Amino acid sequence: MWGYASTKIHGELSAGGSHIAKLRLKNECGWTNQLSDTAMIVFSAQDDIEIYSLDFDGNSANQSYVSEDPWNYPVWWGHGFHQGIYLPRSTHINIHDCYFHNSLGDGVRGGAQTSYLNFYNNKCDILGHECLFMDGGPAGGHDVAAWGNNMTMRADGALRADDTWNVHFYNNVITSSSSGNPGIQIGDHYGMCANIEIDHNTITRTPGPGIWMNDLSTSDMDKGVYIHDNIISECGLHAGITYNCGILINRFNGTLIENNQILDCYNAGILCYNPYGTAGYNTITLQKNIITGTVETRATNPTYIKEWTGYAVVNALSDTTTVYEMANSLENNINGEWFGTLNHITLPDEPEEPEEPEDPYIPPADPGDWGILLPSRGGQYRYVLYSVKIPPLGAKALVYPAHSGQYYLLRLAENASAGDELIIINDTKGNQFLIST
Repeated sequence: MWGYASTKIHGELSAGGSHIAKLRLKNECGWTNQLSDTAMIVFSAQDDIEIYSLDFDGNSANQSYVSEDPWNYPVWWGHGFHQGIYLPRSTHINIHDCYFHNSLGDGVRGGAQTSYLNFYNNKCDILGHECLFMDGGPAGGHDVAAWGNNMTMRADGALRADDTWNVHFYNNVITSSSSGNPGIQIGDHYGMCANIEIDHNTITRTPGPGIWMNDLSTSDMDKGVYIHDNIISECGLHAGITYNCGILINRFNGTLIENNQILDCYNAGILCYNPYGTAGYNTITLQKNIITGTVETRATNPTYIKEWTGYAVVNALSDTTTVYEMANSLENNINGEWFGTLNHITLPDEPEEPEEPEDPYIPPADPGDWGILLPSRGGQYRYVLYSVKIPPLGAKALVYPAHSGQYYLLRLAENASAGDELIIINDTKGNQFLIST
């Protein structure tokens, strides 16, 4: 189906929450592996699109005509067959409350110049590539967000954005059916990625890294990557790669990884490493993460077993990558806390909140003493009496209440005489008080 601008395509949900409207590929549909021909719905260079409450069934079990793979995979997962929705050069797109499952390709795929794409509250099961893949290419894409999705991956990953800026992936639940690779992947080939935020996701039991940041460009700019408040557990199950871990990062200069929980992962908790070769110069900061229970890789082939397996934090790129580490909690990682060169920084203690001062104790006034009754700024008393000396007629005086650090001006009333109310007090709130003999 080819879609056009200002389009809504939607179904309905039953009372039990299941999708009534379904799109299902027929058996042996015969589609080739060309993106423009092989999506159930295609929007090319269109604006203002909303797709919701539809069931996309790729019927992958009945597409045997693509099962012969020169790489000896069972099927051609991820080779461009059978996308759910394809959106090259389109903008202002909302895809929500859909169910994508059993395909040989991506659930949703954005192409060159795709922008303002929101993917939320969807369910995705055992697809043939990513659930959402924003593939900007040399022309780039921008402003892509995914949240509230529940995804079980079968091939490659769940969420991916390549060559795209302004990306926000948050509040998603990601796991694997036992195959696939990373949970979330960001790739930069042309130096255009910037302003990437990945937060509050729950990622469990991925074969590859829970999160993979893969910068293969030649750009050294600070790319504004912020990875925080994710829970990543039991990731890195793959026994045939060297880069399995909780979070894998290659370059992405200026990245801050903060407040994540990385639990019981394989090979490494956080790994600075490029499985494709050397990396350019960059700086990464790790702050206030909890990394615990890291174990060695599941690999048995020596090719995939590195000397740093089983450490919490690994900088395998010490010649080019500067890692600043501060206030991380690293416990019960089988081979230790650190491997490679890291710069350990002690954060200054956070200042304590100042306590509200109590009113000072002031002895009761004796009969005949002068005093000033002023509103209290805190403490247990509503008003405080401050004793003062009797000023001579016509004089001015200053009174200093110690608890507030403020002076109060006293002045004699005009035309005062003995026995009159002599003094007018102006406090800092603009109130006036009269004191008599």
